[in-house]
Amino acid sequence: MTHYEKQSMKELRAGMGEGLVEAGRKNENVVALSADVKGSVKMG
Repeated sequence: MTHYEKQSMKELRAGMGEGLVEAGRKNENVVALSADVKGSVKMG
């Protein structure tokens, strides 16, 4: 199991966007799809 260390408190939506960017940098096959929440989760 992967161990995660708590970095800091932030909005869930900011963390989601940052997590997607990090995942995409590590794996070029990562694809994120969004319906109407793109702005809310800071994907765009």
